[in-house]
Parts: sequence; C-alpha cells; structure tokens
Amino acid sequence: MLDLNEIHMTGRLVKDIELKSTANGSRYAWFQLAVSSSKDKEGKQNTDFVVCQLWGKPAELLEVYGQKGTRLLIHRGTLKTYVKEDPNTGLRQTNMYVLINSYGFVDGMKQSAKENSCFDNMGEAINVPF
Repeated sequence: MLDLNEIHMTGRLVKDIELKSTANGSRYAWFQLAVSSSKDKEGKQNTDFVVCQLWGKPAELLEVYGQKGTRLLIHRGTLKTYVKEDPNTGLRQTNMYVLINSYGFVDGMKQSAKENSCFDNMGEAINVPF
C-alpha cells in the first residue's frame, strides 16, 4: 500500500513573490504562507509559517497577481525535504517545504489583475490554465 503525501491548506503570502531562474531558464519561487493553526491555552491564535516552492507558469502568475497578504488555497501540494550543511560547523539540518502542484486565489486576484486578459469585458473570470 502506498503512503499518502498530499497537502491542502489556506494561508496568506508573507511578502511579495520574487521569481528566480535556474541555469537552463526554468522559473521558480520560494515563499512563505502564514497559516493559522490551533489556539493556545489563553485563546491566542497561533500562526505557522510554511515554506513553499512553485515552478513554471504558475509561479509567474503568482508573481503578477499575488502580493503580500494575498490569501491562497493550496489545492494540492507535496511535503518535501532537503538537507543543508553548515559550511562552518559541518552540521547537517533537514528542512521541510511544500512543493505546490495546484493553487487558487481565495479572495480573487488583486485589483490590477482585473484589467488584464484573465477577465473578459463583463468582469467574469476566464479559465487560466496552470
């Protein structure tokens, strides 16, 4: 039987998206989502900051339409790990992140996006493939 590794969550972008490119020109973004979790004993809402990675056209679209505070729904993501070694101490640290396969905007795209081609002349959203 296969194990299940699928992430679904909502959260807000911690800061504006900054795209990077690999040597072969593939575009990607690393970013954090602030995700509300359970309340503590005093009733204060806890927030987790989840590191995410997104590749290709979806990353490019998020850079254009997402901004700090934008609410995202991660339809499907996969939990991944990587090991980072400190060059000074040689200590290895395992880190986790969510590789996003599919996402959407909870509150719609930012206002300036409505002037772009993702909306028809009646203001209705057009299907954007990603």
